[in-house]
This record gives sequence, structure tokens and C-alpha cells, in this order.
Amino acid sequence: MSRRFNGEILAENIVGLLLSGLVLAGIVASIFWATNKMISTPPSKQSLSIPTEIKQPALKASSVDSADIEKLYQKKRDEIAAKKAAEAKKIADEKARIEAEKKRIKELEKQRQRKVELERKQLAEEKEKLAREKRQAAIRAEQEKQKAIAERKRIEKEKQQAVKERKRIEKEQQAAKIAAKKAEEKKRQVEEAQKRAELEKQKAEEARKKALAEKKAKAAAAKKAEAEARRKAKQEAEKKAKAEAASRAKAEKQRIADELAASIADIEAREANDKAKSDAIARFGQAITAKINRSWIIPPKLPSNLRATFKVYTSTNGRVKKIVVIRSSGNEAFDSSAKEAIRRAVPLPMPKKVSWAKEFKEMTIRFPE
Repeated sequence: MSRRFNGEILAENIVGLLLSGLVLAGIVASIFWATNKMISTPPSKQSLSIPTEIKQPALKASSVDSADIEKLYQKKRDEIAAKKAAEAKKIADEKARIEAEKKRIKELEKQRQRKVELERKQLAEEKEKLAREKRQAAIRAEQEKQKAIAERKRIEKEKQQAVKERKRIEKEQQAAKIAAKKAEEKKRQVEEAQKRAELEKQKAEEARKKALAEKKAKAAAAKKAEAEARRKAKQEAEKKAKAEAASRAKAEKQRIADELAASIADIEAREANDKAKSDAIARFGQAITAKINRSWIIPPKLPSNLRATFKVYTSTNGRVKKIVVIRSSGNEAFDSSAKEAIRRAVPLPMPKKVSWAKEFKEMTIRFPE
């Protein structure tokens, strides 16, 4: 557009110069014509001659008229000279204007050339910029393509790992169920053994009573000592059997819970979105609650309607920093047992990601949950 505009300006300037030349030529021709006419028609002597028929007084008037005529011719010559001077000045002014116009046109042409050169440089720079941007866009497109391919591969790999992990968890859960059944069977066997021991005890007691009936007086002291020894042995055996069974069951439950927490921790390490985070936090919250409940030993002979709420402050490694009572049950033994359950559950199961574990730095625990 700028080139077209400059061309139009140049064309208009050329037309102006041509018109100025024609005007100047017309003025010169007019001056030349007027000069030739004046030169070609001088005042003739015949026009000033005095007719012979006029008398002497007329000669005097004729002389006066000739002087006036000379003055008129001089005035005319002065006017023509002034007109010539004006015309010459006009021609000089026109020449000066034409020269100035030429200079202006030359300057405009220089400006146009500079502008054209500047536009050429700008066009070249713009082309180079467009080419550079095109190359960069192609590089970015290729990078995005490779990134998309890598992302698809990563997602596919994570899906496969998730399927494997679900199968492993299902397998572990099945194993945990089998272990729980085995523990239950073992407990039943222990109870049956206790029952058999009780029957044996009863039989022995009957035999002892029968024997003691025959030797009552002689074996009174031995009978009392033996009965006390058997009672203590029975209590110890029952206590030991119950403790072992409870310990094994607790250890088995703890192992299952820890394995489940570890499995959840492994899963959440591969999850990278908000839903996965919320799911993992929910699972760890359940695991924490479950571990605290397993560690809670409720004192006997307490009312069943007791409730207490605590605020627990933890570190990211599962350690408990502080326990604050929000709402007491009103029973000191109940509140103490709840606090002790929280302490026994340490370390609490926590996510491996520190940012996720910080979600549990302040928890509200209710008893019973």
C-alpha cells in the first residue's frame, strides 16, 4: 500500500511540473508577442505631421499635442517595462518555485527510497521471523507429539501396574482371610484343649475325692496343697493359653493391617491426581482408626454409653506429638484407656508422600469410632 501511495504522489508531482512548464511557456510567449508588437508599431512622423492647410496657430497646438503624445508613449513604455519586470519577477518566482518543487520531489523520492528500503528490511525481517517461528512451532509440535506418546506409554504402564497391584492385593486379602480362618481354627482347638483339660481335671478330681474319701484324715493337708497347686497351675495354663492366643491373633491382625497399609502406601505413591490423593487419605484414615481400635483395651464394668473425642497432633512419620481432650466422657478410666490406645498404636500408618502425610498432622479421634 505504501509503494502504491508513493507512486501516486510521484505521478501527481510530475503532472504538476508539466502544467507549470506549460504555464511558463505561455507567459514567455505572451511577453515575446507583446514586445514584438510594440517594436513593430512606433509612432510615425506622418501621424505627427501637420497638414499644410492648418494655419500658424494650429502649429502651436500641434506641438503641444506631440509632447503629450510623447509623454503618453513614455508612460506606455514605463508600463511595459514595469510589466516586463513583473513578468520577469513572476518567471523568476516560478523558476524558484519549480526548483523548490524539484528539490521537494527529489527529497520525497529520497524519503520514498528510504521508506522502500526500510519496508524491504522490515519485510525481510518479518519473513525471517515467520520462518523462525515456523521452525520453532514445528519443533514444539514434535516435542508435544513425543511428550504425548511418552504420556500414553506411561499411562498404559501405570494401568498395567495397577491391575497387577489389584491382583496382588486381592491375593493378599485372600491369604489374610485364610490366615484369619486358621487363627480361628487354632483358637477353637485351644478352647477344645481347655475343655478336655477341664474334663480330665474333673475326672482326676473325682478319683482324688474317691481316694481321699478312703484316706480323708491322713491326706487332708496333702489334699489341700495339691488342690491349691492344681488351681494355680490351671489358672496359669489358662492365662498363658489365652495370652498366647490373644497375642497370636493380635500379631496376625497387626501383620495384615501393616501389609494392607504398606500396599496402600505403594499404590498412593503411583497416584498423581486429586482423586487418588483423597482416596489414599481416606484409606489411611481408616487404617489409623482401625489400628487405634485394635490397641484399645476397654476397662471392664463401664457404662456402654460413654463417648469421648480427642484432637491428635502427629508428625509425618506417624509419631504422636500431642493429645488434647475435646470432649471428655466424664469417666477418667475411659478417657485414660482411649489415650493409651492412641499411644500404643504408634507409629500410625502414614502415606510415604510427605505432602499427603501432612493431611494427618491434626486429626479428630472419637471413642468409640
